[in-house]
Amino acid sequence: MSSKLYFFLILLSFSYLKTIANDSLLIPEYVSSAKLITEADSLMSIDSMNAALEKVEQINPGDTNYYTALLKKTYILSQLERYDEALVFCEEGISAKEISDHQAFRLNKGYTLNLKGEKKEAKKVYQELLKDYPFYKEASNNLAFQHLELKEYDSSYAAYKKHAKLYPFDINAHFNLGVFAFNEGNLTETFLAFNMIVLLEPYSDKAYRVLGLLNELSNNTKVEIEEKEGFELESTEFDEIDLLIENYIALKEDYKVPGENQLYFAKQNHLIFSQLMQTKESDYFFNSYYKPFYELVMQEDKFEVMHLFALVPSQNEAHKEIVDKNFEKLKEFNSWIRQKWFNLNNTHEINFDILNGKNKTWYYSSGEIEAIGGYDKKKDQLNGPYISFHENGNIQSKGNYKNGEQDGNWKIYYENGILSQEINYNQGKLEGLAKLYHENGQLKEEIPFEKNERNGDFAEYYMGGNIYRKAKYIDGLFEGEATYFFKNGKPEYEANFLKGKINGELIERYADGKIYRREEFKEGESNGTYKILWENGQDRIVCEKANNKYNGLYKQLYRDGTIEVEGTYDEGLKEGLWKYYYPNGVLKFEDTYKKDQLISKKAYTHHSTLWYEKEFKDRLINYIYYDSEGKEIISGGDKKKSFNLTEYHFNGVKANEGAYHPVDGKVGEWRYFDEYGNLTQVANYKNDKAEGKVVDYYPWGAVEGEYYYKDDKLEGIHKTYYGHAQLKRIGYFEDGESNGVWKSFYPDGTIKTESYYLNGEIKGAYKYYTVNGKLDRVDYYKDGFLQGVVCYDTSESIMSESQFEDGIGVYELMHYNGKIAFKGKYILNSSEGEYIWHYPNGKLNTQGNYINDTKVGEWKWFYEDGTLKEAGSYENGRHNGAWKEYYDNGQISDESNYAYGDLHGVDKDFYKNGNLSQEIEYVYGEIFGEHKFFGPNGSLQLSRIYDKGILQQYYYLNADSQKIEIDIPKGSIEVKAKYSNGNISRVFTMKNGYFIGDYKIYYENGKPYIEYQLKNDQRDGQYKVYYENGQLKSSISYKNGYLDGENTEYYENGKLKEKVIYVNDEKHGDESKYDENGKLISKTRYYNGEKVL
Repeated sequence: MSSKLYFFLILLSFSYLKTIANDSLLIPEYVSSAKLITEADSLMSIDSMNAALEKVEQINPGDTNYYTALLKKTYILSQLERYDEALVFCEEGISAKEISDHQAFRLNKGYTLNLKGEKKEAKKVYQELLKDYPFYKEASNNLAFQHLELKEYDSSYAAYKKHAKLYPFDINAHFNLGVFAFNEGNLTETFLAFNMIVLLEPYSDKAYRVLGLLNELSNNTKVEIEEKEGFELESTEFDEIDLLIENYIALKEDYKVPGENQLYFAKQNHLIFSQLMQTKESDYFFNSYYKPFYELVMQEDKFEVMHLFALVPSQNEAHKEIVDKNFEKLKEFNSWIRQKWFNLNNTHEINFDILNGKNKTWYYSSGEIEAIGGYDKKKDQLNGPYISFHENGNIQSKGNYKNGEQDGNWKIYYENGILSQEINYNQGKLEGLAKLYHENGQLKEEIPFEKNERNGDFAEYYMGGNIYRKAKYIDGLFEGEATYFFKNGKPEYEANFLKGKINGELIERYADGKIYRREEFKEGESNGTYKILWENGQDRIVCEKANNKYNGLYKQLYRDGTIEVEGTYDEGLKEGLWKYYYPNGVLKFEDTYKKDQLISKKAYTHHSTLWYEKEFKDRLINYIYYDSEGKEIISGGDKKKSFNLTEYHFNGVKANEGAYHPVDGKVGEWRYFDEYGNLTQVANYKNDKAEGKVVDYYPWGAVEGEYYYKDDKLEGIHKTYYGHAQLKRIGYFEDGESNGVWKSFYPDGTIKTESYYLNGEIKGAYKYYTVNGKLDRVDYYKDGFLQGVVCYDTSESIMSESQFEDGIGVYELMHYNGKIAFKGKYILNSSEGEYIWHYPNGKLNTQGNYINDTKVGEWKWFYEDGTLKEAGSYENGRHNGAWKEYYDNGQISDESNYAYGDLHGVDKDFYKNGNLSQEIEYVYGEIFGEHKFFGPNGSLQLSRIYDKGILQQYYYLNADSQKIEIDIPKGSIEVKAKYSNGNISRVFTMKNGYFIGDYKIYYENGKPYIEYQLKNDQRDGQYKVYYENGQLKSSISYKNGYLDGENTEYYENGKLKEKVIYVNDEKHGDESKYDENGKLISKTRYYNGEKVL
């Protein structure tokens, strides 16, 4: 045989490698990892490796397909001869033992070592891999080939025989065994092995090449052979058949072969098979392994169809016609081949785990072992130990069969090898306690069984071990009390079951244990009173239900018991008049429904004047808007065709405008405006759904956000901006969920955070940066839960690491000096229990409590010297009740009142001298009434008048305490307010509801107190404060609304008292303090808002 032909055959055999089949400067455009992998595969198929590498390197480490991409990367790098890099990434995959393709990285490590020339090391990798995964087909094949690479011919031949027996459908084994036979001049064995390639995978490239080789060899057996030194096949029992082949007996004219296929190889096959029928059985591998199959071909009269089937790989047009003509017959023969070959090769001597002795083997269509187990051939049923496998070679399940039924203890495993279930059987019936596990190996469920029915106490657990729910089964159905729990172990739902259906009252709770919902059930359906409660126990929603549907009177109430909504349901459908009210009890809307279809709507202002009227027929068909005096502003509509719809705020200012169709709803471009007339948004619609680009605007016209919709879901790039047009955050949406890399930025454009999302969930590293762009902290997420935190010092070196095994642990953050900054318990992304923050000197900064990630109870903040800074209470995560803030001298600075998250009542601010600074009237979060400003000496400077959050008027008092009123047309005015003594108190300018230009505040004596500049409602430049004698007290540097630059403070004698540098609203740099004579008394270094020196 020529060396060139031998090299060609070796190339064919080496096919075992395992692979799993503008703004771009800021972040890469999001492309799904699945698409990138598909593109990489296409590029690899045309040997465009560098381009393929670019694709897989775009896949973020947090992506679920990251290790799939990494596996491909190891292969690509090896093809580019970048072996050391490939090995580094192989080790990364090997270290991730929780992934299902862990062993594939070991396989690729061996492959790369072989290419690198470290062949013995490659062999060692495969041997160790098979030791851990003895039924890993690719490793078995690779080890056999690696022996061949090392010229260990006997070992390679033995390994391929073993591989062929265990994996009879793997054509690599047949190919290489045929190569061994061919190189030794054993023609019969060559035909026997190569024929199996054509029969098992007729559409493969190998089958096509082997078919040509067999036909050529049939007519030209005198090929130069380069025999392997020191190797020969173990038997010569087919030598006589070889002589017949070499003498071309079958090619003589008088040698007849049945069928249309009269090619040389068909005739030689007929000769070989006929001679095999007369050959005695023996232990010789080619005899015992291949002969029985070809005997069946002859005995069951399949020779003719076999050689029609053998034409499938041929590219000859005449052969293709024959195949097409006999396609159905060939399909049947294909099934015959696989069944007969399986029957002949499904029993093996296997001693592994619970398996001992002869066992039957089943295979996936890919050729990997699917299962091995004891089998009673006479009874045609499983009997004895049984193990099934995932296609990656990991055990899928193991247990015992008894007379065809599962019996005893069974274990089921995830694809990565972690235990998934433990189940007990008694003669095929589930019995005893079954245990199910999370993918991290922790207990997930405990299910009691008795005679194949669920009976007894059932429990399910969160990942991490905390109870999720518990109940009792009787005869397979829930019975009695069942409880669901928050992650912290406290009850969330409580219900009673009767024969598997909820029966009686269901109770749902807030995180702090207070009742949120009460609902009556009967035989699994909601029947009776349904209530949702506020945190204070007051009714929030009250109605009746019948057969799971709202029925009868429905009421929704504010926290104080005032009615918010009232109406009637008829079998779950809104019917008749529905009324909605403002918190003060004034009627807000009157809606009329017929069988849940809105027919008409009347809206009223909080002053009880008619605001608008609308008529509907599925969608809006007519409308009228009124001004505050009841006069019509606009009307319109149409029952059949599109019309221009313009709507107005209650104050008579245009709210939005666009095209509307009585069937399709909003169409085309729509523009939205605030209560002062400023454009706030431009959006596009198709059939009443957002479609295309949306732009949000600040009141002064700067873009606040740019993003896109597709079929009412966010799609594509999403950008938000600061008020000064600097990019604030950027990322991508796909199908309404965050996907890919997201970045946020500080006001000066320095990177602030970087994260990766997949289907709306944070994956992998969430990076936080300091105000000067250095890495500060990284949170690591896995399986949707925070798994660890790494803190960095000022030089970006790792300072501390916290691990949350299975998403549970103590969350610690460190100051740059190495002391603890923050500490608290973390349970599956939820804060729990007491949380404490400390200053760099170890003093208490903040303390409070969480229940199920919700702030509850009293929280306190302190100055660095221990003086109380702020205190207040949370109710289910919302401010509630009285809140107070203090100056560092203990004097109160702010008094606020909250009603479950909303400012409600009078809010008071104070100067450090105790005098009142501001007084604001709130009604459930909106300024409603007066907002008063006072000078440092306590005298009124001016007051703003608000109507439902909208500024209406200013006034100040003259010497006779009479109000000097200043109206604000459309929120624009220049104001010069005065104290009652006639001196100027405040000077400022408003434009369309926001502040611009100079803002000046004066002492009562007429001298300046504070002066600064406003650029589009944001402080910009120096914010100066003066002593009452006119001497500068401090100068604070702002840039676009944020502290930035050098801030200075002075003594009353004009000497410098203190100076410090701010960057992006945080102290960052040196803070120097001086005595009244100008002498430096201390110097402190700040980094990212924190003392470091």
